[in-house]
Amino acid sequence: VLDEEQSSPPVTPTTTIPAMTELDAKENELIEHEARLNETIDVNLRSHIDRDPRAVWLLYLFQLILSVSFTLLSLLVAIYIFVDRDSYNTYGYHFGVMANLLALVGAVLSDSYLGKWLVLLSACGIFIGSMVLLSVFLIPTVVGSLSDGILFIPLAVASFGIGFIVPTILAFGGDQFLAIQEHGRARYFALMYFMSCAGGLIAVYVQPAVVFDYNNNEQESGIMYSAILTLAAALVPLLILLIGRRRFRTTPPMREFVVFKMAKAAVVAAHRFSSASPTERAAAGHWLNFAAKDHGSLFVQEVCDFGLAISHILLPVFFMSMLANHTDTFSWHMSMFFKTNDNITRYFPTSTYPALQGSILVSILLFTFVVFPLLERRGWKVSLHRRLGAGFLCALVAFALSLIVHAAAQDAYMDAFPRQPGQTDDDIRFPFGDRECSSCISQWAMLPQCIFLAFYYALAMPAAYHIVYIESGRRLRTFAMAILLVALFLSNRVDFYEKPLTLFASSAKTHGLYGGLGAVGFVVYLITMRFYTPRKERASINEAARRSKEAEYSKL
Repeated sequence: VLDEEQSSPPVTPTTTIPAMTELDAKENELIEHEARLNETIDVNLRSHIDRDPRAVWLLYLFQLILSVSFTLLSLLVAIYIFVDRDSYNTYGYHFGVMANLLALVGAVLSDSYLGKWLVLLSACGIFIGSMVLLSVFLIPTVVGSLSDGILFIPLAVASFGIGFIVPTILAFGGDQFLAIQEHGRARYFALMYFMSCAGGLIAVYVQPAVVFDYNNNEQESGIMYSAILTLAAALVPLLILLIGRRRFRTTPPMREFVVFKMAKAAVVAAHRFSSASPTERAAAGHWLNFAAKDHGSLFVQEVCDFGLAISHILLPVFFMSMLANHTDTFSWHMSMFFKTNDNITRYFPTSTYPALQGSILVSILLFTFVVFPLLERRGWKVSLHRRLGAGFLCALVAFALSLIVHAAAQDAYMDAFPRQPGQTDDDIRFPFGDRECSSCISQWAMLPQCIFLAFYYALAMPAAYHIVYIESGRRLRTFAMAILLVALFLSNRVDFYEKPLTLFASSAKTHGLYGGLGAVGFVVYLITMRFYTPRKERASINEAARRSKEAEYSKL
């Protein structure tokens, strides 16, 4: 054997993968430090690999109570603080924008310096402090003397807490699982979305008890009680973080500004790749490896994973979210064309009404605990990308059903109340409550589109969160999650209506635009998935990254 090895000619590789460098050794030290911190927890997880970590049950409660608190605050802003439309458009709108865009700041702090648990703890403290300040501002003896600008101060502070918490809690929960616990992590993201929807629904039912005081000429006490209720709900997540501190797995931060480092690595690699010879390019194997010497082989692999994860999913999710929100909003606008004497108006649908929220909750439980396990027992693997694609298809079906049903409803309404000479669209539509159309279509006709829309949210949203988490780099996951959340927020803010309630003249153009964007998003998703390889199956761009991924997915 030795003679054969000595006589064999040396093999010259066409691609040379960079070897381990000093930076790689430092990165390995960070990974080993993470392993030492979580040694006891990981041993327990590996011995019960099919069970969910106990820590995630605390996070489910965390998400449920926090969702109640956030929704109560949103209702407080809309119902009590900024009652007139001008004030709400000025302050309430900017409160929502700040809360969503600050998710990027919280994600950077989480991945770069503070770590996820400390960011969550700090954000809960900030949110509680803002609620204390708001409660003081809303004391009955003071509320009449404060301007909207002053009342916006505690809301601006609260937006920091909300923005920091939302992306971090999703990534923090994903960290509680080992890489090989894929089914448990998929269940986690589904149940976290379930808790978010359930918390919003609970808050909608809790809030009317407070509004009752308002309707009985006790405006000041109603406002204060609502703020105190929001504050009380916000205290529970803080206690959960403190009580469960030793149960949570910890991912140490990089101690560097991760976004700047990522951008710098990409720029340096692109510059060196452009000036390299064909031989040097072949030896590097991947253009990002040109930055491995300065930034580490493991980090450039994470930059590669981050770019692939965001680029292949962000645009389809953005377009399909626009279509789903349009279908939801359009249904609410068109509700006047249905029967008004069957007393079910409150059930159909915008995202705050029980019909859609309840359908989402039932759908999540159905898919998570019945449909997917049944398909897997029959040998049909339902991957995350297939779940996302199925959700997109359900959104398209819901949109098509809304067009069919509402066209029929509008025709029936116009037959019952024909347009008179000189009447405008507004004359036909208003007033809302003065007409009962016994010959119109029942609002129950909207139930199928409501179900398919719920299927979209139940399938696509948890799958999108999970895909972004698992496909992005290990130390860039919170930032990737924040980008996805900001994209979803922006899709809710895009409005192509020429007027808020345009239903007749430009409806075909508006629906065609939304439907076209949804179709484009679905086609783009199908094309990208044709050429996309999941991170677990994708070849690493260098040897250090390959070894790290093998250790990450090891069952030993």
